[in-house]
Amino acid sequence: MNKRRVVVTGYGAISPLGENSHDIWHEIIDKSIGYEYIDLTKYNIKSKYFGLVKNIPSIAKREIDRCLGREGKLSVHAASEAIQHAFPEGNLSTYYSSDKMGVILGVGWGGSDAYVDLAEKHQKNRYAYPFSNLLTMASTPAGACAILFNLQGYQNTVVAACASGSLSIGQAYREIQRGTVDMMLAGGMESMRTPAAIWSIDVLQALSKEQHDITKASCPFSADRNGFVLSEGAAMLVLEEYESARRRDAPILGEILGYGYRCDAVGFVNLSDDISIRADTITQVIQEARISSAEIQYINAHGTSTLENDLHETLSLKHALGKMAYNIPISSTKSYTGHLIGAAGALESIICLKAIETGIMPATLNLQNVCSECDLDYLPNEHRFGLVERCLNLSAGFGGHNTALLFGKYS
Repeated sequence: MNKRRVVVTGYGAISPLGENSHDIWHEIIDKSIGYEYIDLTKYNIKSKYFGLVKNIPSIAKREIDRCLGREGKLSVHAASEAIQHAFPEGNLSTYYSSDKMGVILGVGWGGSDAYVDLAEKHQKNRYAYPFSNLLTMASTPAGACAILFNLQGYQNTVVAACASGSLSIGQAYREIQRGTVDMMLAGGMESMRTPAAIWSIDVLQALSKEQHDITKASCPFSADRNGFVLSEGAAMLVLEEYESARRRDAPILGEILGYGYRCDAVGFVNLSDDISIRADTITQVIQEARISSAEIQYINAHGTSTLENDLHETLSLKHALGKMAYNIPISSTKSYTGHLIGAAGALESIICLKAIETGIMPATLNLQNVCSECDLDYLPNEHRFGLVERCLNLSAGFGGHNTALLFGKYS
């Protein structure tokens, strides 16, 4: 039996770089930085650079809006853009019955801000917000999308740290392949703005330690790298079974050619000494797509700007691709956005699709002092231009999550 093809017909995003996917891409092309200096020393937080969305959108339906925390509102905003992109007339029901549509959202630390806010209010005023339980549930935003867009065929929330967004897209891809649904909304979200939530990561020594120079706050693959910049946002993709999309003359933006996942858990934050496991996610997608590594034109790396990840990722790329690893342009767009945690892989999937559409491979910003051990073609500071027919998106997360998604030009 032939495998069902899965195509991308819409996407939407919101991040510190912009309130929609169009603006975010143009800010990347202009080499803008979305994070800024924010001093939280009074909360015993050492990191100084953070990415914040300035205007948090409200949801028109009050019964939905009052049950969503910050990350939930971001996700519904991105989902609305993605649905509008894929279905400009807004009539999903014309093409799909509700039981053939679904949603999967990913989040790293969903609800942590709401927990802190509600606890502080309760301690101060002995006041319990009637919808506090829904505000703190990681699955509420996926439920909101299912309600708003009548997606009744499948619903799930993936919690896999920094790999959550990519894992959601990969799982949605598989559900369409196996025939569970014909259309899926998939992506990720994150918001951690309360001092208590930020401190919980800062204390792990994972956040950027740079105190003064923004060009050294997020500098993936640099000898100066010193941790990641915590950021927030959401990104969503509309995936459809190819024949269904073609029948309705949908705007096909790309195709998912393969998905790989491996677990290499040895500790909650430690990276495995066995590089082959992370590398195997890349091998999986190449085998599924039935291509050679030479047929990949661009790689969007996880590239967090931590000492451990960037070297580990470099070694895994070499292990998977051999000598070809030196010939493929690679970059980390976290140098523009900061690390969106649960939304990172989803936003970077959109960037991959834009690279395929435009032939622009975004530079790795702030890569002035290249690390001698990170010696692949990491596109320091200058965009690369050329034909991009296949693009690999890599993500990894605390606890041993490793994912790879291969996007291709639609033909």
